[in-house]
Amino acid sequence: MAMPLDLVLVRHGESEGNFVRDLARHGDDSGYTDHFATTPGRRWRLTPTGQDQARTVGNWLRAEFADGFDRHYVSPFARAKQTAGLLALPDEPRWYVNRTIRERDWGDIGSIPRREFESRAEYQLNAQQQRNDPLYWVPPGGESIAHVAENRVRNFLETLDRELGERRVVAVTHGEFIMAVRLVLERWDDEEYAAIIADRGERLHTCEVLHYSRRDPTTGRLDGRLAWLRRAHPDGSGGGWEMAESEWTRFDYRLPGNDDLVDPG
Repeated sequence: MAMPLDLVLVRHGESEGNFVRDLARHGDDSGYTDHFATTPGRRWRLTPTGQDQARTVGNWLRAEFADGFDRHYVSPFARAKQTAGLLALPDEPRWYVNRTIRERDWGDIGSIPRREFESRAEYQLNAQQQRNDPLYWVPPGGESIAHVAENRVRNFLETLDRELGERRVVAVTHGEFIMAVRLVLERWDDEEYAAIIADRGERLHTCEVLHYSRRDPTTGRLDGRLAWLRRAHPDGSGGGWEMAESEWTRFDYRLPGNDDLVDPG
C-alpha cells in the first residue's frame, strides 16, 4: 500500500457564509439575518464571485492535469458540490460524495457574528479558550481541529493509502478540513499549528488549491510519502481572474528525541 502520487485539495469558492463573515470583519453585521441564522451551513451556496473562482480553478486544473484524476471526492455541502461541478473536469467524472471531508462543525456559533460570540456571557470563557489553545478548542456544540485531524482526516488518508496508491486524487472540501490535513501530513506539532494559523500569509483563500505530490518536481524521483507541496488560488485583483501560484516546497520533519521531550520549550 502507498499514498497517491498526487493529492489535490480544493477549497470551495466564496460562499454565502464567507460573504456574510467578510462583511462582519469590516463592521457590518447586516448579513446575519434570521434567514441566514436558521439556514443550515451545509446549504450555503456559492456567490457569483465563488462561481467565477471555481471556473478559474477548473481551467487551471484541466491545463495542469491533462490526464485527469483517478478518483474524485467532494464534500456533501452545497458550496463544495457547486464548486466541483463548475470545475468541469474532463471525462465527465463521477464524484464520491464523502461526509468525512465535510467542514468542521462550528456548533452553536456557526451562524452568529464574532462580536456576539465574544460578548455573550455564556460564551466568554469559550472565546478565551479559542485564543489560548486553538488546536484543542471546541466551539460550543462543535468539534476541535484536533478532533477533525485525528478522526476524519486520518480516516480519509487511510482510505487513500488502502485504495489509491500510485494514483491521482482530487478532493473538493473546506478550509478547516484542509488545515487539519496539513496538520497531519506535514506533522505540525501543537505550537507550530498555533503559529501558522496566526500568520495571515498562511490563511487559505477561497477556492485555493493545495497540490501534494510524492514526485520531486526537479528530478522526477518518487518519495515514499507525500513530501512536496505547491499552492495556487484564483486572483481577481487585476480586473480579471487568473491563478496565482507558489513554488514547490519540500516539507520535512523529524521525530523528537529524549531531550526534546524533557524540555519541550
